[in-house]
Amino acid sequence: MLRPVVQVGGKSIGDGHPFFVIAEASSNHNRDLKTALGLIDAAAAAGADAVKFQAFTADRIVARMREKHPYIQQMFPSAGSMHEVYASMELPREWLKDLKARSEERGLIFLCTPFDEEAARHLWLLAGGRERDGVLMDAAAYLDGRLDAGARARFEARLRAEAALASLVRASRSDAISPSRNSNARTT
Repeated sequence: MLRPVVQVGGKSIGDGHPFFVIAEASSNHNRDLKTALGLIDAAAAAGADAVKFQAFTADRIVARMREKHPYIQQMFPSAGSMHEVYASMELPREWLKDLKARSEERGLIFLCTPFDEEAARHLWLLAGGRERDGVLMDAAAYLDGRLDAGARARFEARLRAEAALASLVRASRSDAISPSRNSNARTT
C-alpha cells in the first residue's frame, strides 16, 4: 500500500520519490554566526534538502544546578554547570533571518526546532505568521495558563478531537499493513 505523498518546501516526500535529507546542524554553531553559516554551506555541498537548527533558552529548559552528568563532563570539561553548557549552545534569535536567507540562497529548506514558547514565537513570526495567529499561539497560551475558562475548554476539545482523529488514522494504517489482515504483507 502506498503512503501519501507530502510536500515540504516544494519537494515531494513519500513512496516513489527520492529521499529527503535533513542536515542536523543542531547547536553545533558554538554561538558563532560564521560557523552556523558554514554548517549551512556544508549541508548544501553534501546535497541535503534541508538544514535544521535548534532554538532554546537555557533558563527555560535546564535547572541551574552545579552537578554535571559524566557524559556532559567529558564533552564540556571546562563548563561549570549544565546551565552553562546549554547557555553556550543557545541560538541567538537575531541570527534566524540570516540563517534562513543563507539556507534559501543555497537551495535548502530552513528548519529549526523550538524548545520553548519564545523560540516558537520567533520562528512563527519569521515564517510570516502574525502575533495572534492560529493554534501555535493558542497552545502557548494554554501551556502558560493565559486562556480564560471558555477558551481553555475549546482548546482542550480541539486537542481531544485531533487526538481521536490521529488514533483513527493510525488504526486504519495498522489494519492495512497487519499480516493477519493482509495476506500480501511480509513479516521479518
